[in-house]
Amino acid sequence: MRPADTDFVGFLDQVIEEKWKEGNCVIAVEEMDAYQTVWNLSPSLKKLINWGGNRNLSLWYTVRRLADVHKDIVANCEHHFIFRAYLPNDIEYYRKFVGGVVDYAKDLQPYHFIYYRVGSKPVFCRPVKLVL
Repeated sequence: MRPADTDFVGFLDQVIEEKWKEGNCVIAVEEMDAYQTVWNLSPSLKKLINWGGNRNLSLWYTVRRLADVHKDIVANCEHHFIFRAYLPNDIEYYRKFVGGVVDYAKDLQPYHFIYYRVGSKPVFCRPVKLVL
């Protein structure tokens, strides 16, 4: 679903509320920075990121610009898949959450990434080779 197709923030809130009742679900959002800004976090999304674990609910999301994501979303992440990022503003913002590991992001090759779980050592990963 694209933002032009509907009110995506309202739609996302509706999905979160429905899944909150059911529990045991993963909600995936592509380009989260287009919907939730550093200044705005919907009440449903705030509830999901702060207390969703109690309902077996998880949030997977991607962003284009790290610095454009609300701090509560990033601060509640346990697993980070960090791809190439080189803009100083993004690096500085993300360093607050994952530390110096983000400094390696600017030197990553295309499709390579760093997997970082909070409290563990980062793992540098190469893209998976697809064999048909």
